[in-house]
Amino acid sequence: MYKLLLLLLFLHNLLFSNNTNQDINNNFTTEEQQFIDTHKTLTIANEYDWIPFDYNENNEAKGYTIDYIKLIFSKINITPIFISDNWDNLFDRFSKGEIDILPAIEYNKKREDILNYTNAYYAQEFSIVTKKNKFNFINIDDLSGKKVAMVKNWNLTKFLKDNYKKINVIEFDTLDKAFESIKNNETDVTIQNSLVANYFINTIYWDSLKILTKISINNFDDKLYIGANKNFPLLAQIINKAINKISPNELETLNNKWLNDKQSISFTQKELDFIENKVVNIAFTDNWAPINFVENNKAYGLGYDFWQYVADKANLKTNIVTKKSFADALDSIKNKSSDIIVATSQTPDRGKYALFSDIYYKAPIGIATLQDKNYIPDPSYLLGKKIGVGKNYTAYKLLKKEYPNMDFVFVNNIEEGLSLLSNNQIYALIDNLPVLTYNIQKYAYSNIKISGSTGIDFNLQMMLRDDYEVLQSIINKVLENMSPNDKSLIYNKWLKLEYSQAFDYSLLWKYFLPLILIILSVLYKNRQLVIYQRKLKTTKNELEDTLKTFRSLVNLTIEGIIIVSKNEIIYYNDEVLKIFDINEEKLLSRPFPNLFETDKTITFEDIIKNSDSQTYEISGLKNFEMKFPILIKSKNVIFENKQSIILSIIDMSEIKNRENLLIQQSKMASLGEMIGNIAHQWRQPLSLISTAASGMKLQKEFDQLDDITFNETINNITNTTMFLSQTIDDFQNYLKEDKIKKEFNVNSSIDKILSMLKGSYKNHDINLILDLSEGLFINSYENELNQAILNILNNAKDALLDIEKTNRYIHIKSYKEAEKIIIEIIDNAGGIKESILNKIFEPYFTTKHKSQGTGLGLYMTHKIITSSMEGEIKIKNVSHKFNDKFFDNCTNVKIVIPFS
Repeated sequence: MYKLLLLLLFLHNLLFSNNTNQDINNNFTTEEQQFIDTHKTLTIANEYDWIPFDYNENNEAKGYTIDYIKLIFSKINITPIFISDNWDNLFDRFSKGEIDILPAIEYNKKREDILNYTNAYYAQEFSIVTKKNKFNFINIDDLSGKKVAMVKNWNLTKFLKDNYKKINVIEFDTLDKAFESIKNNETDVTIQNSLVANYFINTIYWDSLKILTKISINNFDDKLYIGANKNFPLLAQIINKAINKISPNELETLNNKWLNDKQSISFTQKELDFIENKVVNIAFTDNWAPINFVENNKAYGLGYDFWQYVADKANLKTNIVTKKSFADALDSIKNKSSDIIVATSQTPDRGKYALFSDIYYKAPIGIATLQDKNYIPDPSYLLGKKIGVGKNYTAYKLLKKEYPNMDFVFVNNIEEGLSLLSNNQIYALIDNLPVLTYNIQKYAYSNIKISGSTGIDFNLQMMLRDDYEVLQSIINKVLENMSPNDKSLIYNKWLKLEYSQAFDYSLLWKYFLPLILIILSVLYKNRQLVIYQRKLKTTKNELEDTLKTFRSLVNLTIEGIIIVSKNEIIYYNDEVLKIFDINEEKLLSRPFPNLFETDKTITFEDIIKNSDSQTYEISGLKNFEMKFPILIKSKNVIFENKQSIILSIIDMSEIKNRENLLIQQSKMASLGEMIGNIAHQWRQPLSLISTAASGMKLQKEFDQLDDITFNETINNITNTTMFLSQTIDDFQNYLKEDKIKKEFNVNSSIDKILSMLKGSYKNHDINLILDLSEGLFINSYENELNQAILNILNNAKDALLDIEKTNRYIHIKSYKEAEKIIIEIIDNAGGIKESILNKIFEPYFTTKHKSQGTGLGLYMTHKIITSSMEGEIKIKNVSHKFNDKFFDNCTNVKIVIPFS
């Protein structure tokens, strides 16, 4: 009989199922049915962070619209494949035909070119979100002139830009960045879907942002539609027919899961047996408010309320056992005398003996210090100081992993830690940020403040004994089905950080006298506070005036100033726009390193890494295209409570033009001296040619010119002519303007210069001493080195003309030292006055008469060696030996050049 009933039930379900499917299928046209039959899968866009509608968690698409799409596709037997990305990329891929469906989209007529809209399936409400301390935005008209943070390319963003011109819409790539901009005072407000805003505020920005008011936006279609790619013209019609087949019960289940607080959870038989037969023993600690604490022998706290929600939904039987310390609670889980700790976090060592639920709250781990301490950007600033932390607490374990050398001082509870901090026995106290804030207010520690965040999140979870997998499954099912509204109610209850305690009137007589003293003290302190507030207001006004003055001064500088944090520009002055010839929108539209062009020798990362130490000459890009020379220097700063980098930029275009003019002037000055040297060089050879030719002519006239004499004379003339030709070649090489980096022999360069100077040196009785090592090759600019050596040798010659002819010496040495080539040029012309040694390389500085010198020679020599050849040049007075004779007051010019 039992088997017969089962068979009848199976046949009934089968017939009902077939009739239902047949009913759905009968609604489709032949073409629609053919589309369904040939498309077994379709691709669906899935956003990262539009919670609770459309988001991705642990690589799984979740949300109201995701479940709605799954429900629709179950009606037409097509499998959805979800593709996760940010909105910009998803819409771009949809436009290219790579994605078939956008599951949650607002109506925009322009989009009809690429998609077909289905019927609307949800009507949105919108709210203004702003900082907690702002109250002056009632409706959308109040936002005129304000910076409104919106997500780039969202329909509402475009609508505001097109229809509310007085609103300054600032666009961001993600929703999280939009909320962050409000938190960091970069923007004033944002307008978002009320449920989405509520989720983000309650889970991430509870301490800084709030929903100010719900608003209506005139002529904006607030409904959500499904967008079907126009590549499939029938798809929107098919989806509409499937939507019509969604039953009221199915829709109610979907709404209850994501939007309401009534939910039904399906437990397995094993889970139901556990619920029926087991009492769950809770190891509870009473001193971790507002997460866990006991008041009047009753358990309270955010963690306890989440557990109570789970227990109520699953109908679990519970028993609370209060533990003296958190370490005792952990031990009871290890030895299985307790079953669960309702508020803690998973760490590697705990994972060896316990199970953990899903995360139900993320809280930053904060840093509390005394009021006189500065802002603390990250925990590295605490190294070398005594830091209080709960013994065996999660905060300690997470920090110990990142900063093993930190000097930890263990406290038994938050009250003990605050007492140590208040008495200056520890430098800082670290714990869950809501716990710190709550207890600072509770115990009225006016000398303690929150000074920063560790950057580490505390993932609040429930910890279970390791043989209770079934309880873990029950808890996770309830948490997964918990609506954002349910979570919000608990978050809002405990994260307002208010504390109240019942007053025991039976003790009034014991404390009456101390109470009077306290009241008098409070009145006195209140008066001091009023005076302090007045001073604070005055100081605030002065700071605001100072800030305005500072901004004006920054905008008046000739330097471009850019401040960046996490690779994004957070401040820039007007000069930046002028230097790079761009507007604000274009500057912020692309990554800021694209403003610069570097080479292999220096990267932009090097410039950031070597902040505070070095100035670099690189190329900037006007309008991101045209190169121009700039000087840049970086410096680490704290700007608006963020670790940032300030970049100082100077346009070098005009300076470079002037420098090129100086180079030409120097070249012309050197050219004049070179022509004089060539004149000296040519006098004797020309005289020899003239004498030989005249001699042959006379011998010919007297018929005394024989063949031997003729050939010898011709050979002498030819050799002399070749010498003159070589001199011309050397001169031409010097005049070449090409700047080609190549390998060359340093001694060959010295020889070339000397070949042009020897005649002049000989005529002026200057003795050259050469001490050149062999095989000195470098990879650099030969002509530039030639000019530098020529300038030095010309200066030495001019100085030597002022001393006796019999004692004029120049000693040239070249040798290798480590990975560098050294050239030393030493003369005995009397040295350089110590008072001008540090000015010798300045432009237009000369010791010669104005009619003889320009002051550019040594300036250009210094420029060539240091900038072009990346070497060094030094001048000093020395004593030196020339051909066994010692001379005081000699000038030593030392050139140091790297191999490449």
